[in-house]
Amino acid sequence: MATTGLDGKVKVFDVENGIEEIMSKDMKAEKLYCGGFYPDNPWLLGAGSGLGEMVLWDLGVAGNVANRFGKRSAIKPHMEKEEMIMKEEDEGD
Repeated sequence: MATTGLDGKVKVFDVENGIEEIMSKDMKAEKLYCGGFYPDNPWLLGAGSGLGEMVLWDLGVAGNVANRFGKRSAIKPHMEKEEMIMKEEDEGD
């Protein structure tokens, strides 16, 4: 399970035996109001902000998440290095 927050963070929880937070990531976005997993790839999580931004997080490269849920998913994580996709306004920095 994953949640989005007004602090711009996405949190992933394991709810199989209670509620345990596995990982939290600051998506560097405005307040996140909604989120969901891509139907064809359970490792891809998207969230939308109040400013119309869309952020994506590939959980297949998030070590804690991939290790925890890899055995439970029919589609295995790819565990490649995580890369950030920079927004156009960030490229000049």
